[in-house]
Amino acid sequence: MTARQSAAMDRAVALVLAGSRPKEAATQAGVSQGALRRALRRAGVPAQPVGQPPKPRVPRYPLSPMSIGEDTHIIISRGHHDVHELMAAVRREGWDWPLGMPRHLWFKTMPARRDGYLNWLQPVTEGTRGAWPCTYVSEAYGEDSYEELTKDRENQS
Repeated sequence: MTARQSAAMDRAVALVLAGSRPKEAATQAGVSQGALRRALRRAGVPAQPVGQPPKPRVPRYPLSPMSIGEDTHIIISRGHHDVHELMAAVRREGWDWPLGMPRHLWFKTMPARRDGYLNWLQPVTEGTRGAWPCTYVSEAYGEDSYEELTKDRENQS
């Protein structure tokens, strides 16, 4: 690297450290984005996105409640949804069972080994291979029911 290239790289690194985006700093200093990324890594600067800022996360799964319980009432929807939106959708579907407060869990679909079942849904920890996010609610009564737990919220509306 020549002295001129080194000075240009130093200028680009300084621009990034001053708050410029790496793509803008590379263009302004006249160096390649890849070379700037390598120089930033060598300098110990944490990685930053090059180019466009990251797009906001779009929900991967639509809100689609489904009943999966047999002996107990259990409703799930793939994806982590707002708990109040899930309960509104559950009530719109006509399920008026006493349900508790929805929770965000992770499930894994596993093949069933018993006749009459296609698969099992197994609760797992986040990061488990094959895990998917789920909003889960099961039956609850009295002071544990969703309606009792959200009375104050309804009164404020």
